[in-house]
Amino acid sequence: MVFFGGATGGATGGATGGATGGATGGATGGATGGATGAHAGSYSSPLLNTALTSSRDAISGYWQGDVDGAVFSKLKQPAVDKNLGYLFPDGRLGLLSSILISQFSVSGSAGEAAVQLNGSELVKVKRPKLDVFDAQLKWVRAYADLRVDRVAEINTQIYDIMSFFGSIHQLAEGRRENSLRLLRAVQSVAVFVEMQVKHLTRSHRPVDLSDKVQPMIQTPDHSSFPSGHATEAFAIATVLYWLRKKALRVNKAYKDLTAEDFARDMGFRLAHRIATNRVVAGVHFPIDSLAGAVLGFQIGTAIADMCSGSSLKPMSAMVDLDVVKEESDVATPSNVYKEVEFDPSEDFDFKLFATFLKQEVCVSQNQEPEIAVAAWDNALKEWSNG
Repeated sequence: MVFFGGATGGATGGATGGATGGATGGATGGATGGATGAHAGSYSSPLLNTALTSSRDAISGYWQGDVDGAVFSKLKQPAVDKNLGYLFPDGRLGLLSSILISQFSVSGSAGEAAVQLNGSELVKVKRPKLDVFDAQLKWVRAYADLRVDRVAEINTQIYDIMSFFGSIHQLAEGRRENSLRLLRAVQSVAVFVEMQVKHLTRSHRPVDLSDKVQPMIQTPDHSSFPSGHATEAFAIATVLYWLRKKALRVNKAYKDLTAEDFARDMGFRLAHRIATNRVVAGVHFPIDSLAGAVLGFQIGTAIADMCSGSSLKPMSAMVDLDVVKEESDVATPSNVYKEVEFDPSEDFDFKLFATFLKQEVCVSQNQEPEIAVAAWDNALKEWSNG
């Protein structure tokens, strides 16, 4: 399965392939005689495959394709259930990712995208007008002064943001294997959604507005809006947030979250920094990060609610950055979006982020995929048990 997106783009294949090739080659060479890989013995290779073929020819003798009666009489059809223990790690991740992805869909037209969760609208994103991006360019200029300070982070985060979350919470296959698998699947969902939203709301990059931007990294070919890195980072941070709240038995509802809650949480603070680093690099505007953050949070909360059977009651969100609301005494109906006042020259911060989440349209949730629920439960145990 190949994914494309903010932090898991096509370059991941090259970077991972190169690194894995060197590391695997050395490790396999030294450990071939032992038990390397998921199978017994060494990894598949032309030499091993030829050796297995000649060995089979030598010891099997003549065979007409008949069944081994003693073995066949005891066989039963494999169980089809939530237990994925029969799969190798990559297979478990692929199946979980596919199941979660199947719950989401994206629709829209040029300039507007709507993300649905099982047919119920989760978030709507509208592309801002050009003058909004123009007003944001001053932030790209201001953040450029931080490039030298953040070059290591920015270069690493092109392909890898999970390591940074692992520095906050121990995310390792030995201690939190199920949590890491769940988070990787969440990132896959974010990529699936964000790339479609990007296409429908295709927007210029900072380099298109001024030849003085001169990004410190190569500018991606896809839309600047919304930020893929922000979407993925906030989706991961959100699932981590709800996992830990559930493990600590803290009953926090979606509607009760405030800007202070986000600012205090280390995962959200990291997600904000990852998103801001893309502005520092010169490939995004702050509003790209804002839209991606809202999109990622909605995806993460929807997955947490879907898998935990909880009462998070996520609400649909609207990201419309062309609205400048004036004071009015007219109440907003409960079945429509509230307009959020927005100043095009604003930077991306948690106060503004939280404002866009305060909507009134509840998302109905009537499906709880068994395998996804089991994945959540297994991850939750790793936090409940330390």
